[in-house]
This record gives sequence, structure tokens and C-alpha cells, in this order.
Amino acid sequence: VEGDSVSWLIDNGTDETVHLTRLEVLDWPLANGRLLEAWLGEEPLLAGEPLPGESLAFREGAQARILPDQALQLRLVSEYAAGPSGYELQLEFSPGCVLSGAW
Repeated sequence: VEGDSVSWLIDNGTDETVHLTRLEVLDWPLANGRLLEAWLGEEPLLAGEPLPGESLAFREGAQARILPDQALQLRLVSEYAAGPSGYELQLEFSPGCVLSGAW
């Protein structure tokens, strides 16, 4: 957590490129305000403002990929200072990997 951002390191320990195909924010601290941005490494992901309880819509042309043996930060930017806990995410990657957790 740093300022208005919270991030997680996602490590692709496989020998295949994986693509983030779906990102759901299942729980988000109310004190954070709205989710304004989502980034995978240096790539912005969001197309418009996400609606509560819906999968985030990726911008057209977003590759959202992690190369083999690469680690990238998934960074979410909030309207206000990001809290240290109260997050629950579900990420789906092709080919067929789902990560979920709460912090």
C-alpha cells in the first residue's frame, strides 16, 4: 500500500505466456472511495469506471500478459488513500488459471 495505490506481485513461474482475461474486485474498503485505475505492470487495464460487483472491463487493445518467468505488479488506484486491508480479488488467466484471495 502506498498513497492511493495497493498492489500485488503476480509471478508467472511457467514456461507459457499467460493473459489476464478477467479481474473481479469482490471486496473493496469503503474508505478508499471509488476504484479509478487498474494496471498490470506499466499497462493500464480499465475501460471506463468499474461498477460495483461487476468484472472490470479492460480497455480495447489491452494485452494484459505476463511472459514466462516474469513477475508484474497488479496495481489498483483508489479515489482516496488506500487502506491496508479489506480487499478480495479474483483473477482469471488463460490458459485456465484462477487466483483468488482476500487481504
